[in-house]
Amino acid sequence: LYIIYSQDNRKVSHPPEVCLEGSGVTVVKKDKAPLMLVDEKKILANRLLVEKAGAKNVTLYWYKAGQQYTDNYLVQQLRVAANQLRFKPASSALIRVSADVRADDADQTYRKLQEFVKDSSRYFEEIMP
Repeated sequence: LYIIYSQDNRKVSHPPEVCLEGSGVTVVKKDKAPLMLVDEKKILANRLLVEKAGAKNVTLYWYKAGQQYTDNYLVQQLRVAANQLRFKPASSALIRVSADVRADDADQTYRKLQEFVKDSSRYFEEIMP
């Protein structure tokens, strides 16, 4: 679990593919994935299947702008900027979870990450007000 958070700086994060590909990781597949938070709130995340030196990994990530979640980096940036212009709280965050794929079963890894997100999301508002 990675949470990159700033109370007032929208420039603290960028799409994880930038760093992953820069470190030699190959993005094998990218799509959207539904997630359920502990309060039964549904969000959409970006799902990556990545590979490096034969090892596979599933990574899920999404953004937060103020109290709203989004899977889109540009939407997050626009929401934070709009909040700043209206003198409202302008916090921003990138939330990313990842796990190695075992027994070449990326779907099982995704299901485990879904469970982890739901369980850990109870702390999101405390960590990212």
